[in-house]
Amino acid sequence: MKIFKKILSKYSRVLLLLLIIAVLAVLKPEAFWNWSNITTVVFQQAPFTMLMSFGMTLAIITKGIDKSMGSVLVLSNVIAATLEKNNQILLGVMVALAIGIVCGVCNGLLITKAGIPPFVATYGIDFIALGLAYVYTGGVSIYGFSDSFYQALGEMRGQLEHDEKELRALTDRVMEKLEQMTDEDFDQLVLYPDI
Repeated sequence: MKIFKKILSKYSRVLLLLLIIAVLAVLKPEAFWNWSNITTVVFQQAPFTMLMSFGMTLAIITKGIDKSMGSVLVLSNVIAATLEKNNQILLGVMVALAIGIVCGVCNGLLITKAGIPPFVATYGIDFIALGLAYVYTGGVSIYGFSDSFYQALGEMRGQLEHDEKELRALTDRVMEKLEQMTDEDFDQLVLYPDI
């Protein structure tokens, strides 16, 4: 019984993922197990979610949380999309990064200098960013991108698949190091990094 509890506590997320996969595979096998669905999840959704989770992991490890991440993503995407729609792809990417940096700095200053708890500070930025995105678009979807935009995406996809392999190798190395750490080492790293 003790071994079962230990396995359940250590691998609960993996077991939950396997349960979700099993349920979806049983309910809709023709839609779930087709090649289009698998490649969409593996090459388009998973890397994006993984990159977002790296940033959130750092915030959670330091006993904080970033509630604004999704809304900052929306704001940067709608502004970048309108620029990219007008064939200003590089400018769109740079503006999106700048928006993310500015919002992140605002969150950091509110938390560290103003002393506002992370949840409250990032919740405020969450509403501001989402409101700005809504005002900017007028609540209308952005569509009608040029052929050069889709061509640039196709060229980037090959590079992203190469980068994904490197990122996977880096993640494996980090996970190996984390598994080798004792609880005391982890507490020392997270709770008392300056000592």
